[in-house]
Amino acid sequence: MNNLRDTIWALNKNDISITRLSDRIKTYLQKMRDAYPQTKIEMSEDIDTEVTLSPEFALNILRIVQEAFHNALRHSNGDTITINLNIGKGIYLCVKDNGTGISDVAKNNQGNGFGNMKARAKENNMKLQITSLEQKGTSIELFSQLQ
Repeated sequence: MNNLRDTIWALNKNDISITRLSDRIKTYLQKMRDAYPQTKIEMSEDIDTEVTLSPEFALNILRIVQEAFHNALRHSNGDTITINLNIGKGIYLCVKDNGTGISDVAKNNQGNGFGNMKARAKENNMKLQITSLEQKGTSIELFSQLQ
């Protein structure tokens, strides 16, 4: 139901401001804080310029955040997840955990979650980078030029 609500939220608009997208991510994270009180969830944002995004572009960013967040929650064995959103000359988004990291085997096999994130990023000409260090956690970074 939440996925359907997010899709309707995005597709019922002609465009979505980066601030509205950020607010949607914060609402999602608040629900996750309530559901997983044992996990410290932090978000920071630095929006230098207000930009508007197409509904599809905004929805793909939201879905990548959700997938990266759920992967960290389910697989990292960490206790902190941070999300950083920076808007300047481009869009930079990072979801990072302090968990055990992803093995090279897991990175190379890249289950549905990684594959879906990469496909969403590619669909909108975004660059997705996955960095993982053993016992130091994983970061999933998304880079995009402004539309």
